Formats: sequence, C-alpha cells, structure tokens
Amino acid sequence: MMARYLKRLAWIAAVIFSAALCAPAQQTDDLQQQLEQLKQQYAATTRDLTERIAALEQQIEKQKQEQEAAEEAKKGTVSVLKLAAEAAAGQSNQVGSKFQGQLPQAPTYDFLRETDTKITKLEQQVGAFEFHGYFRSGYGLNGQGGQQVAFQAPNAGAK
Repeated sequence: MMARYLKRLAWIAAVIFSAALCAPAQQTDDLQQQLEQLKQQYAATTRDLTERIAALEQQIEKQKQEQEAAEEAKKGTVSVLKLAAEAAAGQSNQVGSKFQGQLPQAPTYDFLRETDTKITKLEQQVGAFEFHGYFRSGYGLNGQGGQQVAFQAPNAGAK
C-alpha cells in the first residue's frame, strides 16, 4: 500500500514538474506574440506619421507658392488713393513716347521734397470728406393724404 502511495505521489510530482516546465514556454510564446504585435503597431504608426508629415510639407509648399503669387499680384496693383492723387494733379498713368525725357527740371532733393508735399496734400484732400450718421429729407403724409403726425409713446410728455 505504501508502495502504491509512493508511486502515485511520484506520478503527481512528475505531472506538476512537467506542467511547471511547459508554463514558461507558453509565457515565452505569449510574449513573442505581444512583441510582434507591438512591432507591427510601431511600423504602422511610423508609416502613418511619415505620410502625415509629407502631406503637411506639401501643404506648406502650396501655401508658400500661393503667397508668392499674391505678392506678385500686389506688385502690379495701384492704390485707389494714388490714382485719385494723380488724377487731381492732372497726371496720367499712361506711359508713352510723349512723356519720355520730359522733366520740368533736373530732379533735386528740393524738387522731390516739394513733390512729396504736394502728394501728401492731395491725399489729405481726398480723405477730408467723411460722413457718419443718418440723413433724411422730404415730407410725410398720413394714410388719408393729410399732415404726418409724429410718434409719441403712450403717457410720454414729449415725442
């Protein structure tokens, strides 16, 4: 009976020992799978970020090109204020052979300063008129063609 008990005990010990040896192998396999999944996630994230960076760089380049085109377009425009000053001074924005080489005098600092002050005065004259508010004229009639009656709030002392 004791021999049978020892055999059984040896058998149970062998099963427990073999299970203990298999457990680390399963843990190692699980860890390997987790490591592979992490590597795949890392590669996917890196690829996505690389694509996003490339898209943003293209967008920045496109914005730079649009900005340069807008600046080029601004160089060719003339302000309304400048056109009004030229028109008030009797100048024309036409360029032709009749204007080439015709200066009233040699350009000096005094002449340039005087021209600058004239342009400044013209700009001030153009910007001198301002209107803020409400203007109304005419007469009013009531529904029967009689004189218009001003509105007065109920129980108010004045209109």
